[in-house]
Amino acid sequence: MGTSLDLEKIATIEYNLREGQAHDALHAVREAIKTFNYNLAFKKVNIHGQSANTHGQTFLKSLAVDKVSAADKYRQAQAALLKLGLSETNGVFRPLENKDLWMKNVSMPHQMGDDNKPDPWFWTVGRPGGMTSEEESEWS
Repeated sequence: MGTSLDLEKIATIEYNLREGQAHDALHAVREAIKTFNYNLAFKKVNIHGQSANTHGQTFLKSLAVDKVSAADKYRQAQAALLKLGLSETNGVFRPLENKDLWMKNVSMPHQMGDDNKPDPWFWTVGRPGGMTSEEESEWS
């Protein structure tokens, strides 16, 4: 009966849509982290005074919520993919924890030991290989 309704085809279509949803959510996570980091750096340099700092901190809290919200969208898509047959040991759509919502500060000079601390896994998902440094910068 299941094959007469083409449920396998429907599941395949949903799987493909969920993959796209997961990639879109990871893109939103990366953008939210970049936005948060940019505004944090801006606040450190340009915001002075108690009132301005309070407003800046409130804004940063809202940006931190945006990071978690984007991560939640990814987690929903990943959970759906797992139910549709994605292997739990796959290398692309891994579990995403809130503690992983960070990136290295590219505007600061490298510190001793920075190379030993790898970026979170989602910074390389969907990145094409063999790019020049200029192409890599444009991609990110």
